Amino acid sequence: MRIFPPLLKYFALILIGLTLGLAGCKENGGTDYESDQVTPKRGDWVIIQHATEADALNPFTFKISQAGYIITQLFQPLLSLHPETYEEVPVLAKSMPEMLEDGKKYRFEIREEATWDDGSPITGHDVVFSYKTIKNPWVDAAAYRGYYSFVGDIEVDKDNPKIFTVTTETSFYGSAFAIGDLYVLPKYRYDPDGLMDEFTLPQLNELGSLEELVPNEKLEAFANAYNSEKYAREAGFVGGSGPYSLEKWETGTQVNLVRKEKWWGDKIETDLVLFKAWPEKLIYRVITDFGASVAALKQEEIDVYFSLKAEDFNSLKENEDVVKNFSFATEQSAIFTYIGMNGMPPANRKKFLTDKRVRRAMAHLVDVDMMIKDVYLGYATRLTTPVLPFRPEFNKDLPPIPFDPQKAAALLDEAGWIDANGDGVREKMVDGKVIDMRMDYEIMPNRETSKAVALIFQQEARKIGVELNIVETDLGVLIPRLREHDFDMVALGFSSAPIPTDFKQIWSTESWEMKGSNYFGPTTAEGDSLIEAIRQERDDAKRMKLYQRVQEIIYDEQPVIFMLNPSERFAFHKRFRNVQTTVVKPGFDPQGFWTPTELIRYH
Repeated sequence: MRIFPPLLKYFALILIGLTLGLAGCKENGGTDYESDQVTPKRGDWVIIQHATEADALNPFTFKISQAGYIITQLFQPLLSLHPETYEEVPVLAKSMPEMLEDGKKYRFEIREEATWDDGSPITGHDVVFSYKTIKNPWVDAAAYRGYYSFVGDIEVDKDNPKIFTVTTETSFYGSAFAIGDLYVLPKYRYDPDGLMDEFTLPQLNELGSLEELVPNEKLEAFANAYNSEKYAREAGFVGGSGPYSLEKWETGTQVNLVRKEKWWGDKIETDLVLFKAWPEKLIYRVITDFGASVAALKQEEIDVYFSLKAEDFNSLKENEDVVKNFSFATEQSAIFTYIGMNGMPPANRKKFLTDKRVRRAMAHLVDVDMMIKDVYLGYATRLTTPVLPFRPEFNKDLPPIPFDPQKAAALLDEAGWIDANGDGVREKMVDGKVIDMRMDYEIMPNRETSKAVALIFQQEARKIGVELNIVETDLGVLIPRLREHDFDMVALGFSSAPIPTDFKQIWSTESWEMKGSNYFGPTTAEGDSLIEAIRQERDDAKRMKLYQRVQEIIYDEQPVIFMLNPSERFAFHKRFRNVQTTVVKPGFDPQGFWTPTELIRYH
């Protein structure tokens, strides 16, 4: 499960995805459907299984990854990543922006063809509005806001509103792509009354956090509307410049997107899949139970099943009834899984994990190698830092923390957690009160792999006097508590993109203070300084040295237990052509699928 926060996509790593369909590459045998048709044509539906229901189809307020996957079909940014090469490419922008004034200004131009659903042109005014929305402190976008604090102002050309210039507060090496990696909203749809017209970006930048705000009727009224269900779930209100519109959302069942009859992207002559939308409908069907998902696959009630459990993946590849209709693929993912520890709990939480010796002790209790072998069946790679191993900035000199319960016990002894009363549970005097080491360990519900890992962790912890109470908590309930640092330990995953790492979102003290995605606690002063220095350094060699040191600090402080980088596992119906897998979650782009005419199942 992905917590899907904003990403700053700086420079792209060049990788080649696995291609299925007419390209004919797959993991196991089976007969592909053949067709004389070699020119893709629109038609067919793609039915995709989602294990969790989306929370909101709002590009700045959604929090659950499944929502993010759907949003990519509804909205577009100025710039994106090529789905095969991961190079930066213009989408709404006509070309990559021009850098001015040594990286503190960037001039963009929006494509002439780019229009909204009502036929009006997409302009720089819509870009300004989108940034105002992010920066309105009453909008529920705290996890995003800090990332765009460097955007100071945007000036739209008076003679050509398709042209605009962005001024940044600081110059850092990923500014251009960071600016462009923001979904552009249609102002006419999301602010029909012009509630934010009188406010400038510099004014919004000065407002500060919610705790210190002076009430503002217009900004609050806009935010209340924007945060509402109307702009999160309702057809006719949700939508942007993407190729699909929201047709309907059947709560608990599915979300239906329908292909726009007149979409501006059809005018662009290119082979880039970002401008191809072959399926007539994309249907995201919610099936929370693994068994029911597998049954639906066998009965061809779904066309795409991703994030397959390892045992199901292996089993299905041996099932003749499934193999005749489905191809299977694996792909390296851009995900790391970890166990987060609350190093700075609020007053209402007991202080179990404020000492880094205790956090390291917990790490020694997790047998990651065994989990990769027995739980993931080898479909994963061990991690030691938040940087994925295929990234050039990965610090390869940091050794995996070994499974060593004796070392864990020694560290807890050293930190003063001792079972003095002989009841089998360690205790310590904390803030004048003796507390037992009984912690809540929270996992997502209906996640068999997470549950299996949790039970193993619980068993090992109990052996040395640590009680872990496994609590299954829905992500929608958990995220607000994580931002308030109201938890003990939690199993999470984070998905990145194949781009240089930006540590600010999860690891900086600023993100912790602003209730962003750093749920675990402040880093060191040196760490904060280096995180900012990385963003400013344009020299690749110097930046790599900074990357190495930040990883050393995170490794030493042990705010989380880094576990593994799982491989993604897919099943795709064989009638589709141009099925490409990618490192970027969810690992495929259904808008590029097409079906030979004689094999189309839905109209």
